[in-house]
Amino acid sequence: MVGEHTALVDDPQLTVREVPIDWPPIRVVLLHDAAELPADAKLFEQQTPVWLLAATDSRHQWPDFVQVFVGEWSPAAVMALLQQQGIQSLLIEGGSRIHADYLAAGFADHMIVYVAPIILGGQGLPAIWSDQGKAGTYRLVNQTKLGLDTRFELRRTSDVYRHY
Repeated sequence: MVGEHTALVDDPQLTVREVPIDWPPIRVVLLHDAAELPADAKLFEQQTPVWLLAATDSRHQWPDFVQVFVGEWSPAAVMALLQQQGIQSLLIEGGSRIHADYLAAGFADHMIVYVAPIILGGQGLPAIWSDQGKAGTYRLVNQTKLGLDTRFELRRTSDVYRHY
């Protein structure tokens, strides 16, 4: 899943590459107005399921593999929809607002974080490690050096997981 800003600025494909899979994942985009996505977005290049979770209805004629769900999409509402549809896990690729919201809501059980030796700053976007809400505590499962970067894999330490 990605948010509106990531979908519009980065134009991601949200596909699985370099790993064999039995079926493609459902690609989910959380946005205010589905009509904001350009018809030539990379997201639509492959005819695999795309769900647009939008706050407003779109009169746009989408390809058959695209479903638009209209509602108020809090983290809890998204998780409830996924449960109703039989989906048991969600990979949140970005951006930072979605990461912070899901972490604060207590929906992050497993995290993979990449850290590069560069300082990026500004006041516009929240950091993933927000101290708000039910973020919980995590234990380091694995740490891998990737050139100058480091990959951290973390799991929630609590034995109590959310039930949706």
